[in-house]
Amino acid sequence: MIYGYFLPFFDYPFLVGLFWTPFFTYLIARERTSFYDISKKIIPYIPLFMGVTILIDTFMGLLGFSSSFPIQLGAEISIARPFLYTAPWASLFPSLAVFILLSGFFILYAGLQKSPEELQELQRVV
Repeated sequence: MIYGYFLPFFDYPFLVGLFWTPFFTYLIARERTSFYDISKKIIPYIPLFMGVTILIDTFMGLLGFSSSFPIQLGAEISIARPFLYTAPWASLFPSLAVFILLSGFFILYAGLQKSPEELQELQRVV
Protein backbone atom coordinates (compact mmCIF):
# COMPACT_ATOMS: atom_id res chain seq x y z
CA MET A 1 0.00 0.00 0.00
CA ILE A 2 2.91 2.34 0.63
CA TYR A 3 4.46 1.92 -2.82
CA GLY A 4 1.75 3.63 -4.89
CA TYR A 5 2.99 6.58 -6.93
CA PHE A 6 0.14 9.08 -7.09
CA LEU A 7 -2.61 7.65 -4.94
CA PRO A 8 -1.00 5.20 -2.53
CA PHE A 9 -4.16 3.93 -0.88
CA PHE A 10 -5.65 2.58 -4.14
CA ASP A 11 -3.09 -0.12 -4.70
CA TYR A 12 -3.58 -3.88 -5.01
CA PRO A 13 -3.05 -4.74 -1.33
CA PHE A 14 -5.70 -2.19 -0.37
CA LEU A 15 -8.18 -3.45 -2.99
CA VAL A 16 -7.59 -7.08 -2.03
CA GLY A 17 -8.09 -6.27 1.63
CA LEU A 18 -11.14 -4.15 0.88
CA PHE A 19 -13.03 -6.88 -0.97
CA TRP A 20 -11.61 -10.20 0.14
CA THR A 21 -11.23 -9.86 3.90
CA PRO A 22 -14.84 -9.07 4.91
CA PHE A 23 -16.36 -11.61 2.53
CA PHE A 24 -13.98 -14.43 3.42
CA THR A 25 -14.39 -13.67 7.12
CA TYR A 26 -18.15 -13.96 6.67
CA LEU A 27 -17.78 -17.31 4.87
CA ILE A 28 -15.42 -18.65 7.52
CA ALA A 29 -17.77 -17.57 10.32
CA ARG A 30 -20.72 -19.38 8.69
CA GLU A 31 -18.93 -22.71 8.21
CA ARG A 32 -17.66 -25.30 10.59
CA THR A 33 -14.04 -25.04 11.64
CA SER A 34 -12.85 -27.73 9.22
CA PHE A 35 -10.18 -26.44 6.85
CA TYR A 36 -11.62 -28.55 4.03
CA ASP A 37 -15.11 -27.04 4.37
CA ILE A 38 -13.76 -23.51 4.57
CA SER A 39 -11.49 -23.90 1.54
CA LYS A 40 -14.31 -25.56 -0.42
CA LYS A 41 -16.40 -22.42 0.08
CA ILE A 42 -13.63 -19.86 -0.46
CA ILE A 43 -11.76 -21.16 -3.54
CA PRO A 44 -14.60 -20.61 -6.07
CA TYR A 45 -14.78 -16.90 -5.18
CA ILE A 46 -11.08 -16.12 -5.72
CA PRO A 47 -11.36 -15.60 -9.54
CA LEU A 48 -14.35 -13.31 -9.04
CA PHE A 49 -12.50 -11.06 -6.63
CA MET A 50 -9.38 -11.10 -8.81
CA GLY A 51 -11.48 -9.89 -11.75
CA VAL A 52 -13.18 -7.19 -9.70
CA THR A 53 -9.83 -6.01 -8.34
CA ILE A 54 -8.37 -5.74 -11.85
CA LEU A 55 -11.51 -3.97 -13.05
CA ILE A 56 -11.34 -1.38 -10.27
CA ASP A 57 -7.63 -0.80 -10.88
CA THR A 58 -8.37 -0.28 -14.59
CA PHE A 59 -11.09 2.23 -13.76
CA MET A 60 -8.70 4.08 -11.45
CA GLY A 61 -6.21 4.22 -14.34
CA LEU A 62 -8.92 5.58 -16.64
CA LEU A 63 -9.58 8.34 -14.12
CA GLY A 64 -5.90 9.25 -14.13
CA PHE A 65 -4.81 7.64 -10.88
CA SER A 66 -1.88 5.34 -11.38
CA SER A 67 -0.95 2.32 -9.29
CA SER A 68 2.45 0.82 -8.62
CA PHE A 69 1.63 -2.22 -10.74
CA PRO A 70 3.91 -2.25 -13.81
CA ILE A 71 1.13 -2.95 -16.31
CA GLN A 72 -1.29 -0.01 -16.23
CA LEU A 73 -3.82 -0.75 -18.95
CA GLY A 74 -6.30 1.82 -17.64
CA ALA A 75 -3.70 4.57 -17.79
CA GLU A 76 -2.75 3.55 -21.34
CA ILE A 77 -6.39 3.69 -22.43
CA SER A 78 -6.73 7.10 -20.80
CA ILE A 79 -3.63 8.42 -22.57
CA ALA A 80 -4.82 7.10 -25.95
CA ARG A 81 -8.36 8.48 -25.62
CA PRO A 82 -7.64 11.85 -27.36
CA PHE A 83 -6.19 9.98 -30.35
CA LEU A 84 -9.22 7.81 -31.13
CA TYR A 85 -9.58 9.19 -34.68
CA THR A 86 -5.92 9.18 -35.65
CA ALA A 87 -4.81 5.97 -33.90
CA PRO A 88 -7.78 3.89 -32.71
CA TRP A 89 -5.57 0.85 -32.07
CA ALA A 90 -3.81 2.68 -29.23
CA SER A 91 -6.89 2.33 -27.05
CA LEU A 92 -8.34 -0.76 -28.73
CA PHE A 93 -5.58 -3.20 -27.83
CA PRO A 94 -5.34 -2.32 -24.09
CA SER A 95 -9.15 -2.43 -23.91
CA LEU A 96 -9.16 -5.81 -25.62
CA ALA A 97 -6.50 -7.07 -23.20
CA VAL A 98 -8.63 -6.01 -20.21
CA PHE A 99 -11.70 -7.65 -21.75
CA ILE A 100 -9.91 -10.96 -22.39
CA LEU A 101 -8.31 -10.96 -18.95
CA LEU A 102 -11.58 -10.27 -17.16
CA SER A 103 -13.49 -12.77 -19.31
CA GLY A 104 -11.03 -15.47 -18.29
CA PHE A 105 -11.47 -14.77 -14.59
CA PHE A 106 -15.26 -14.58 -14.81
CA ILE A 107 -15.52 -17.78 -16.87
CA LEU A 108 -13.30 -19.53 -14.33
CA TYR A 109 -15.57 -18.24 -11.55
CA ALA A 110 -18.66 -19.55 -13.36
CA GLY A 111 -17.00 -22.92 -13.87
CA LEU A 112 -16.05 -23.25 -10.21
CA GLN A 113 -19.60 -22.60 -9.02
CA LYS A 114 -20.71 -26.14 -9.82
CA SER A 115 -19.41 -28.66 -7.34
CA PRO A 116 -18.48 -32.19 -8.50
CA GLU A 117 -21.50 -33.59 -6.64
CA GLU A 118 -23.86 -31.29 -8.55
CA LEU A 119 -22.25 -32.27 -11.84
CA GLN A 120 -22.69 -35.97 -11.05
CA GLU A 121 -26.37 -35.40 -10.26
CA LEU A 122 -26.79 -33.59 -13.59
CA GLN A 123 -25.17 -36.51 -15.43
CA ARG A 124 -27.49 -39.00 -13.72
CA VAL A 125 -30.55 -37.03 -14.76
CA VAL A 126 -29.43 -36.80 -18.38
